[in-house]
Amino acid sequence: MPDASAQTLGYDVDSRPATLTTSLGTTRYAVDPDGNVTQVTTPGGTVEARTYDNADRLAKLTVTGPAQQAITGYTLRRDKVGNPTRVDTTLGSASRSDAFTYDKADRLTAMCYQVTTCSGASNKLSFTYDLVGNRTAKKKSGSGSFTEKYTYNAADQLQTRSGGPDGTQSYSYDQDGNTTQISSVKYGYDLDNHLSSVDDGKKHTTYTTDGAGNRLSADTTPDNGGTTTHTGYQWDVNAVLPLLASEQTGSSTTKYTYQPGGAPYTQQSGANTTLLFPDPFGNTTALTDPSGAVQRLFQLTDPFGGLQARDYTIATGRFTSVDPMANGVDQPAVAGYVYGDDNPLTHADPSGDCDWWDVQCRVTEKIYNLWQYETDGTPHTAQDRERDFGAGIIRSGAETIDGVWNGIVGIYNWNQHWQDKPGLPASVKLHLADDWDKFAGEHLGVDTNSPYYNYGAITGTVLQLFIPIGGDEAVGGRWLGGLLGRVAEKLRVPKWEPKPTVPKDEPKPPAPKPKPPTGSLEGERDFVVDDPNVPGRTITDIDHIEGNTLWEEKSATRAGNIQDWVNKHIIRKFNSYLDARQYLPAFYHNARIGFRFTSPGMDPTLRSAIDSAVAQLRQAHPNVEIVTEFA
Repeated sequence: MPDASAQTLGYDVDSRPATLTTSLGTTRYAVDPDGNVTQVTTPGGTVEARTYDNADRLAKLTVTGPAQQAITGYTLRRDKVGNPTRVDTTLGSASRSDAFTYDKADRLTAMCYQVTTCSGASNKLSFTYDLVGNRTAKKKSGSGSFTEKYTYNAADQLQTRSGGPDGTQSYSYDQDGNTTQISSVKYGYDLDNHLSSVDDGKKHTTYTTDGAGNRLSADTTPDNGGTTTHTGYQWDVNAVLPLLASEQTGSSTTKYTYQPGGAPYTQQSGANTTLLFPDPFGNTTALTDPSGAVQRLFQLTDPFGGLQARDYTIATGRFTSVDPMANGVDQPAVAGYVYGDDNPLTHADPSGDCDWWDVQCRVTEKIYNLWQYETDGTPHTAQDRERDFGAGIIRSGAETIDGVWNGIVGIYNWNQHWQDKPGLPASVKLHLADDWDKFAGEHLGVDTNSPYYNYGAITGTVLQLFIPIGGDEAVGGRWLGGLLGRVAEKLRVPKWEPKPTVPKDEPKPPAPKPKPPTGSLEGERDFVVDDPNVPGRTITDIDHIEGNTLWEEKSATRAGNIQDWVNKHIIRKFNSYLDARQYLPAFYHNARIGFRFTSPGMDPTLRSAIDSAVAQLRQAHPNVEIVTEFA
């Protein structure tokens, strides 16, 4: 971590996060077969539980204290495409229901407070939009009613906002589309269109950012003179999106940690540590101390939200700058300032670039990682680049096969759902791309975290659109498969669930369990170890069995993301070997576990990370002998 603190992430045998160990202790995670997190148990005994519907959409979320006291609870009801239509909320002893409606483009049209349906609701907030998603009006009915209207120019830039609690607000822009003034408040931007200053007539704040758009500092000075307040920010850049690790104002420092998926977990100010618990939409609504005692229940809002690439204002539901990422050909025309396709309950844009699922975001991230990979000072051989790039192209073919087949399965199940007929089980879906990742990384020495691997996957995808392998029909088939996959994803219809049936008098006998190996395994290579208690489950394959040592052999000498590589190829592999030992002949039950690196010239940074991980494993497993060999 940037502050030199340590966090250890443990995985189950299926490489899914199972534990997170910090200075507070160990947090444990339970995951269902579809990969959804169903329970988070903190070191102090507070439990966050989640249940999902048949389409793997969150249906219920509860937080319960160590004495089984209810802290928060949420139950969601959704329409056929997944939009929440009702949310039942419990905060401590208080409870309420809120309802929501949408138009045919899945844009939020009404929020109705303390009711179970918007039909006839008197206390609600409603929205209207133009054809490209610009909000044209916001109407509040009931107590404190108003109608706020919005006007735009031909570039979809908000010109005026009037009729609401803030009165009339006017907007100005620079040639790059950045908001430079809202009434009397002035805004400045750097050459990368990141917010660099704000002056509201009372105080002036200047901001600095790094090349990725992460805010590094904020300096605020009263306009009439006085002391400047400086706030500095540190970021954890190892996540998919950078995460704020700490912020310091004067002598006061606040540090943050996050769950494996990136959700905020703890906030530490001085000696006080607070645990953060979310609502179904990612907002922090409950704070407890490490023992589970509730400190505060609330709805967290940010009147002026910094979302890395751009800044966002809640009052208008818009960004202050135009989207740096152009809309994709598979998306309807949407104005460049709109947030989350006007549906903040189901869409998020934490980077300020585009939705989580938008392909342009993933492409841009991979291209940036490629630049970072080549400029970090670590030498990379032409052989490394060619190997990873070629393997990435092969992955793109696997992705295409997955997309075509799984898209067809999704459409078929959607049709079966409407006819009340059983659909195809999830087991028929293909995951060739994931299987290739594992095979290439473990057996071919490919660094699947390398941007060249991802760059090869991008190139392969692009080539598939232009090279008519098998004729124009093949290209059309890829487009059709991709379209089917996107339609199935957008519909998000619930899976058909058959009614329970009475078992027959003569049930089928259980599948035979695999027999554990017997005798000496000396010299065995790529030896597959199956779980005799779970037919069909493979624990791992052991690269080489030599004497009383089970060797995991690696040819990699460097990695794009060192921490991810070590977690995957050292820590997870160790856990798999440790699990596999018990199913080998008795001679190997206490066998040594070794990591052998067969290629010379290892990157010193990677070597140091490997040594550190092995040292941690030795400390955690004092009864297991762990050895390493370097070429």
